[in-house]
Amino acid sequence: MALPLTAISSLPKAPNLADPANFQDDAATFVGALASFRSSINSMIDEINGGLSNASILGTVRQSSGSPTGSLFEPGSNSNGAYVRFADGTQICTSNALYGTAANIAVSTNYRTADMNWIYPASFVGEPRLSASCRSEVNHWATVRPISGGNTTEAVLRGWAAAGPQATAWTYVATAVGRWF
Repeated sequence: MALPLTAISSLPKAPNLADPANFQDDAATFVGALASFRSSINSMIDEINGGLSNASILGTVRQSSGSPTGSLFEPGSNSNGAYVRFADGTQICTSNALYGTAANIAVSTNYRTADMNWIYPASFVGEPRLSASCRSEVNHWATVRPISGGNTTEAVLRGWAAAGPQATAWTYVATAVGRWF
């Protein structure tokens, strides 16, 4: 397959702010040429893909004996958050905003919230890697852990404050990365 490299070499010069007299005309010519360039690139991609369609890119991801048989990506969401499954078995889940209680439980020199349970929007086949953050001011953070060792469906999130106790409830988000097969 010969790639139409002439599409790249035929692009006109980009508009130059240092040449205000010709900037508008050069910009219009350049933008017009980009549409043709985009069409050439899309044709190249279609040829490379050999008929790969949007339906085979986004849709239901499936596997058989560990080999992908469905689409490349499967995005989804429910009341627990959003997820993306990849054909290689990787899965990423993100929580909806979790609204914690006040950080008023003393732990050493810090204060924490009560536990907040997060059910993953899609389950994993093994315990995922977890991370969490606090959408608030400085000196607040979040921790997340599986609800029990090896848990593939749920995690526990806690909010923390460096000075406190804090009467305000903050917003937290969590992410889980693991495998769906």
